[in-house]
Amino acid sequence: MQMALGNQQRHYDRLGLTEGVINVMEDGLRTNAAQGSFEWWYLDCHLDDGSKLIITFYTKPPNVAASRPLMPFVSFLLDRPDGTHVERAFLASPESFAASREQCDVRVGNNTFVGDLKSYKVHVEIDDVMADVELVSDFAPFRPATGHIFFGEKEELFVGWFPAVPKGRAHASLRVGDETMALSGTAYHDHNWGNTSLRKIVDHWYWARACCGDYTVLALMFVAAKSYGGEVITSFMLGKGGEMIAANENKLEFVAGERSPHSETGILVNNHLSYRFQHNDDQFAVTFRRKQNLYTVDFAPGGAYMRFGGDVVLERRVGSVPKEKIDGDAVWELLYFGERSNS
Repeated sequence: MQMALGNQQRHYDRLGLTEGVINVMEDGLRTNAAQGSFEWWYLDCHLDDGSKLIITFYTKPPNVAASRPLMPFVSFLLDRPDGTHVERAFLASPESFAASREQCDVRVGNNTFVGDLKSYKVHVEIDDVMADVELVSDFAPFRPATGHIFFGEKEELFVGWFPAVPKGRAHASLRVGDETMALSGTAYHDHNWGNTSLRKIVDHWYWARACCGDYTVLALMFVAAKSYGGEVITSFMLGKGGEMIAANENKLEFVAGERSPHSETGILVNNHLSYRFQHNDDQFAVTFRRKQNLYTVDFAPGGAYMRFGGDVVLERRVGSVPKEKIDGDAVWELLYFGERSNS
């Protein structure tokens, strides 16, 4: 069976996109939000006190097949530096869902996610939790080619990824029970969608994002299902300040090492991930080191979604001479549909 990265002119024409031009509608609704599709809008914040906040709006919960009808869902995750973990979820009726195709404007009950690539406002109220996040982008949206990978003889199936805000500044007003917090920090927002269940087309993927000083890093290593040959596609973006330095380098090297069983699923997870590439005279290596499990959705026995937090180190060399070594913190994920005995 065939698989193709959506980087040909026919793909741009099919999607109504222009190479190198990004439109605000690309962060709007991209599916029919019904049977045979999935879609989500994701936000994570690394806050100045060390907290990590993750909010996601879904057309269906992550453990529900794309073949199911619309099941609007919102998840809220907050990890505090003292080890406190706050997790809330809201499953709504289909009638409570609305989304615009013109821009990001999503409503699930009283929860809203609205923005225009430059700034966003996200509101969540679930049980004893209320959150208002204002996000201002510091970095232009990134779209690798059309942002799509196509599958099938007629390329009838697809999955899409659009990092609308690779890096931004967030101000979060949070209430958890009787406690209120006003926090600021860096943030990231992306958007994913497709017209088939991921387990049918994906064996696994690693996605990561990080800030190292003035550098911004986005990385994706996508491995197709065996029925599509297990083909590997990598996507990588490196920026400094508000400018992109390199993206989708042809000689990107992905190295995964030191595996150990995940505490909740038993799946063997790589504790170190490294992306290495050369850009002009500069040789870069970006290494992620897992420190904690932030969130897990177990699809037992068919796989799992696992999100991690940890450290990242960016190193730059010119020839054999070290030029920079910068530490930072990171969030990354493993979506895995392979057999656990072979993970």
